[in-house]
Parts: sequence; C-alpha cells; structure tokens
Amino acid sequence: MTGRAWAWTAAALTFLLALGAAPARAIDRDCPADQAWSPNLGACVARQATPKASPSARYYDASARLDRGTAAEAAKAVGILTATCGARHAPSCTLLGFVLERGRAGARDPAAAAERYQRGCELGDADGCLGAASVWALGLTGDPQPAKAIAPLTRACALGSGRGCYVLAEKYAVALGVPEDDRQAATLYAQALARLSTECPGSGPSCYYLGLAYRDGNGVAADAAAAARAFATGCDGASGAACFALGELYRDGALGAGERPRALDYFDRSCQRYDSADGCHAAGAILAARDDADPARLTGLAERACQLSTAACDLAAFLYATGKGGAKDEARATGAYVTACQAGNATACSAAAARIAHGAGVPADGPLAVRIWERACETGSGSDCYQAALAHQGGELVPADPARALALFELGCVRKSAAACEDAALARLDGVGGEADVARATNLFDIGCALGRGETCTAWGDALRDGDGVTADRAGALAAYQRGCAAAVPDGAACAALAELTDDRRAGLGAAARACRLGDARACEALDDRARAAQADDAARQATIATLAEGCAATPPVDAACTTLAGLYGFGGYLVTAQPNRGHALALDACRRGAREACLFAADDLASGAGVVADTGAARGLYAELCDADVPTACLRLGTLLVDDDRAADAARLFARACDDGLASACTSLGFAAYTGHGVDWDVPRARALYQQACDAGDPWGCANLGELEELGVGAPPDPAAARAHYQAACDDAASAGCARLALAIEAGDPAAARAHAARACDDGDPLGCATAARLTTTDPPARARLAQRAHDLALAQAATNPYAAYLLGRFAADGVGTARDRAASARWFDRACVGRDPNGCLAAGAAHADAARGDQAVAAYDRACAAGVARGCELAASVRRRLPLSVRGCACRSGGEPRDLAVAALAAAALLIRRRRARPA
Repeated sequence: MTGRAWAWTAAALTFLLALGAAPARAIDRDCPADQAWSPNLGACVARQATPKASPSARYYDASARLDRGTAAEAAKAVGILTATCGARHAPSCTLLGFVLERGRAGARDPAAAAERYQRGCELGDADGCLGAASVWALGLTGDPQPAKAIAPLTRACALGSGRGCYVLAEKYAVALGVPEDDRQAATLYAQALARLSTECPGSGPSCYYLGLAYRDGNGVAADAAAAARAFATGCDGASGAACFALGELYRDGALGAGERPRALDYFDRSCQRYDSADGCHAAGAILAARDDADPARLTGLAERACQLSTAACDLAAFLYATGKGGAKDEARATGAYVTACQAGNATACSAAAARIAHGAGVPADGPLAVRIWERACETGSGSDCYQAALAHQGGELVPADPARALALFELGCVRKSAAACEDAALARLDGVGGEADVARATNLFDIGCALGRGETCTAWGDALRDGDGVTADRAGALAAYQRGCAAAVPDGAACAALAELTDDRRAGLGAAARACRLGDARACEALDDRARAAQADDAARQATIATLAEGCAATPPVDAACTTLAGLYGFGGYLVTAQPNRGHALALDACRRGAREACLFAADDLASGAGVVADTGAARGLYAELCDADVPTACLRLGTLLVDDDRAADAARLFARACDDGLASACTSLGFAAYTGHGVDWDVPRARALYQQACDAGDPWGCANLGELEELGVGAPPDPAAARAHYQAACDDAASAGCARLALAIEAGDPAAARAHAARACDDGDPLGCATAARLTTTDPPARARLAQRAHDLALAQAATNPYAAYLLGRFAADGVGTARDRAASARWFDRACVGRDPNGCLAAGAAHADAARGDQAVAAYDRACAAGVARGCELAASVRRRLPLSVRGCACRSGGEPRDLAVAALAAAALLIRRRRARPA
C-alpha cells in the first residue's frame, strides 16, 4: 500500500510507534551455561567458542547490551553489530536486521532491516534468510511481496534449516509467492520434519516448528500430544514461541478441557521471560475476557506486547475499543489496529478494515477498507481474501466487480477459507464472474468441506439434492450432509437435512438429535415422533437423550436442546416417561446458565403449574426479566397474565412492544384488544389491519380471526371465499385455530374432511369443533353423545373469560347439545356473549329478542353488532327499529364495556400458554 493511503493514521499512531521504539527487557532469560540469548529468535541458542575480541565474541557482547534495555546500551550494540556485520559476520547482520525491524535502538527501519537480513543470508546465516523473507512477505516496507520471500527461504532450506524448509512448504501450500503445489509442499514438509527432529531438543526454535508440524498435521499425522511434547521441550529450551504455542494447546482444550487454566502461565512465561509478543497478547486476551480484569495489568501486557512487536499492538487497540484498559478511545483503537496491520498482523487488518468501513474513530472509507483486506490477503490470510471478495461482490464499499470477487474467493479458498471456497463454488455454478464450471465448483465445495466448515458441506448437499446448477444426486447429497454434520465445525442444518433425506430411520433419529444438539429448533420438534417411527430400542433412546443432555450441558447451553429435553421429561412420550418435576428443574438450571428459551419454558411451568407448584407471581417476574432483555414472546406471555389481572392497558402496551419486535401472535392479541376496546381505544379497522399483519407473518390465530371478520362482514362486505382461505391457512399440520370454522365451510361438499377437521379442533379444546364433530357423527350414537357433552363442558369451562364460548352455550341450549333445550337460557347466554362484543352473540341475541317480541332489546343487540362493523347488524337494527313505537326508537349501541374475547380469537390470548405447551414434544 502506498504511503498516501495510510497518511490519515499518522497522528493516531504516534503514541504506538513511541511505545514500539522503547526496548523491552525480559526479567530472567534463564539460559543454560552453554547458551546465549538471541533477541531476534526470542530463545536461548548454543554459544559458539570464540576468541576474545573476535566478531563472534563482540556479537555476544552486543546481544547482551541489547538485553539490558537502555538506550545507551542499545546504541553501543548497534555500533558493534554494524562493525561486525561489515566484517562479514553473518549472525551480526541478522541481529542488526532485527534491531532495525523492531526499532530496538530508535526508529523502525524495515528497508534497512531487510538489507541487513539479506546480507546475513548471503553470508550463510539461515536466520537472516528467514528474517528477510518475513519482511517481504508481511509487506513491512510497503505492499506485501510474497514472491520476493521465496529466494531467501529457498536458501535457508538449502543451508540445512528445518525452519526454512517448513516456512517454504507453507508458501507452496497456500500459493504465497509461488503457484499452489501440494506435492512440492509435501516434499518440503518431509525435509523439514527430518531436520527439525534432529535439531530438537538442541534448538528451542526448531522444537517450536516441530511442534507446529505435529499440531497442524504438516508432513506427519496430526498429533496434539506429540505437538505438546515438542513445544514443552522448546519452552524448556527457552523458546518463547514454543511456550506460547503450548499455551495455545492448553487454552483451546486440545490437551483436555480441564487443562485450560494452565494456558495463562505459559503465555505469561513466554511474555515476561522470553520476549514473546504473542504471549503477552494471549495473556491479555484471557484476562480481558474476565469480568474482574485489572485494567492496570491489562494495560501493562498491551504495552509490553506492542513494545516487543508492533504486530501485537492490536491488544492495545482492543482495550481502547472496549475501554477495558480504563479509557475508551475509538480513534486510537483504529490507529492501533492499523499499526498492527502494517506490521503484518492479518487479524488486525481485518479489524482495521471493518472499523474504517463503518467509520469507527475515523471517517468511513470503503475503498481503503477493501485495500486493507486485500493487503492481509496478500500476506496469506484467507479470511481477508474472503472479506475483500464480498466487498467486490456486493458493490457497497467499492464498485461491484464480479470477476475480481471470484478471483479473491478462489484465492481465499487456496488460503484455507472454507467460506471463500463455498462462495467461489456457488459463483462457478452460476457462472458469475467467470465461466460456469461444474467440475471446478465440485472441487471448491470439496476443499471447503474438507477444511471442516459444516456449512460449506451443507451448501454442496443442497445443490446436489435440489439439482441447483448440477445434476441432482441424492447419494452425493447424503454424503455431503454426513460430512457437514460430522465436520470440525458441524452444521446443524446438515444434520437436519440428513435426517430428512436418509431412508434409515434410526440413522435419521441420530442425525436429528445431533441437529437439535447443535441448535436446530425444527429438528428438535419431531424427535419423539422420529423415535417412535424408527421403533428405537432402549440404547437408541438413551443415546438420543444423551445427545440432547450434552448440548444442554454445554457452555453456553444450547437453548433448543435444553427446552426439548425439558419438554420430553415434562410431558413424556416414546423417548422418556413423563417426569414433570425433572423437566422443570432442567429448564430452570439451563435458564440460570443463560438459556433464554429455557427461561421462557420455566416461566410457562410456573404460570401453569407443570412440574412445580403454580406461582403466577414468580412467572410474572421471570417474564418481565426476559421482556426487558428484548425477548418478545416473554412480553406477550406477561401481557396475557396482566389481562387476567384486569390490567388491560399494561397488557396492550406489552402486546404492542412484542408486535413491533416482529412477533406475529402479539399482533393478534393487540388486534383483539383494539377490536374490543380492551386496554386501547376501540378501533375495528386497526384490529382488522393487525389481524392481517399477524396472518401475513404466519400466526394461525390472526388468520382465523381475519377469516371470521370476512365471513361476518365486519368492516367490509362478507367474503366467504376469503374467509375459507384464511380458515384453511389456520388449519394445517402445525395449527388448528381455523379447523372448526373450516369444517363448517366445507361440510356440504366434503363431510368426511369436515369431520376430520372438526375432530382435530375438538382434540385441541375447541367446543365448536366438538359440536360439529358430534353433528357429523351419524353412525355411532354413543360417540356422538360424548362429543356433544364434551362440547358443552368445554364451552361452560371457557365462558367465564370467553364471550364466544358464551355464544356457543346459547346455541347448545337452543339446539340441545349436551344439555336440555332451553330458549330462555339460550337468550341469556347470547346476551352475555353480546355484552362481550362477540358479533355472533349479538346477532343471535338480536334474533332471540326479536322472536320474543322484545324489539328494544333486539335493536340494542343488533346495534352492538353494527357498532362492531357488521353491516348485517346495522340492517337488522334498522329493520326492527322501523317496527318499534316512536317512543323507543334510537340507537341502543355503545362503545363502552369490557368484553373479553372475539369468536375463534377468544382462544388467542387465554390459550397462549396452552399453545406454548402443545408446541413441545408430546
């Protein structure tokens, strides 16, 4: 990158460059008697026997002076090294290059450093070759020049350096400065391994590279234990890099989850005793993740990391960005990330580019951000190739350039970004940015999948399953999904797709359980049914439960796994017998560990008394906490409880909040509140609009309510076809809200289907469904009687809070459904329903009063239906009013009252908790 492109950061970087210029001396090198400290290697190395006043003796003297850490001693060391390098002492040239690169005796001078490193290389010092290659590859003198690094690395390898061969192999593996050549990389890794195995344990740095080979599986099978042994030997040999790498193994759990706490000691040792900037950085990162981190200690680690290597200044950047070091400063944070990026830190480049793209601490500059990502890509960072490619693909930061995007995606894939492989493959399938090439796409998908990213395997499986750009291949799709489900970074979607596609039901059960364990909520829903269909034996059932328990016990817990496990124990089924207390305990434990859906489950238990003594006060408290944490379903649940507490206005505010957050069922509840004027102004058009919004977003109760408004002609002329369509939408495999009314709509044309819909609605507690099922049951009188009785009992139980249930009781009393015919009782129930503003009840009450010659009461009932927006009610009110004496004519409607529900939507608010529980596995 040109100096002009970085010019804006000069002021922000001044403080960091000053830090980098100050020498950082370790407290105790602890080198064996026959070894001396090598600042440029960050390790103790074998001391050669040297005559007094020889170049070698003067070299050791200069090294010791540098380690004393004073400016005067550093200046003397530079003078000595300049002279001995001029006398053709290769290690002196290399050490002088290090001093100039790191600014250990003044300002950093990467160009001069490269010259001295190269001189050491030419004189036969492999470390000088490695230093020169690093300067070119990282772009310390400007833009990265990976091709220029190949010659010194080749010489280092030829000089017998195992480290040189190893780094050169890496270049061939990821196409840095040379074409990608896996065969040449393998040959060089083999040479490196042979040499490093000989050099270690005598050389700490060689042990470090040997450990890398075992850790990453380069030239040898990956073996974390062998890597740890090599790193430990190197660390004991005073290699800071080896101590750091061993700390990484402990931190990442490669040596056992219980060993993770040991990482901090190794990071701190590599930082304080062996000048490892990476060690300081990693120690700071561990401490920064703690809530009780000491800002002074964090700042000290960040300063030391930046002093040792400006590439590690991103720790300081993080502290400035978050304020964890005591002060938050967005401009200095961005400047520090840029400083680290300029020193070759690809991760810092990513952060700097993202901040510059969004204008964090600096003016937003899309082209500069993309250039930084490209710079990091040129140093070998596949993830930054991917980010740059996305920018060229999207056209938001720079003009869209599909060809450039494809080239960067493919380069990112070579440099081990699985996401880049996936996007490159998709582009090749679609012919975007280049020619369509199925064979190339297949290869790219395979590479990305092999890199361990499950999502890439899933994308390949989807293409094969659907024939998207390729010939459909079911077997190939299954294989891709299997790889994605078992990947190092597994994808729950791959497991779920595998469960759906495979013909092996038991294998499907295992895949679905793993998908649930990985957080795929849809896979969780059908686990019990899958187990039953697969006729899973005890071992398979136990394995399924164990998989869910593993996810729930994870840190953080997998919400979907926890709630599914709690539901299985709460209600029982094929997988486990019902143990409600255990189900609630599981939900509560997961809630305490941060699983929000589990908290919601636990609150539902407290509200309903499932597995625990009902405690609506505790349920309200838990719902309130979740609602305040922006969980819209909790706001809806809390609102439902407040309705029962006659706090309709507070409830409506919660419904509105949840509806605004996108929860469709909350829009239904808010619509009902508007329809009845309960907690908000009475506003029928708004109610209809909210029902439409809820229905469009997939809420079956919103569709059912909207259908009834269309059937009755509320706010618009009746539209039976639209009503039926909405009832159908509310009656499918996942919902029964519209089934009872759909049954009424289709019974003349398809009585068998109507009977099935009605029976399903009855099973879900809908009294209209039971009554309809009873009427359609013509060949089994006892069954018909039981259904009629259930219809009456359900309606009677719901009538206290459900005006639609009161309307149904009026019909049942009129028709003798589950009770004796009683016209007077029928009229009373209709009146009660009408007071609750149920339009069915008002129309029925009006008819009952008109038949009994109670004209004024009939007008009052019809007027209430009219006021609700039912045109038929207006017409009937006018018709009866014309027959009334003049003394009683007039509108008897009013907009007050406190109705509680509307038709099918009566269940919407009161049954929210019920529907939540039914959503869990049976």
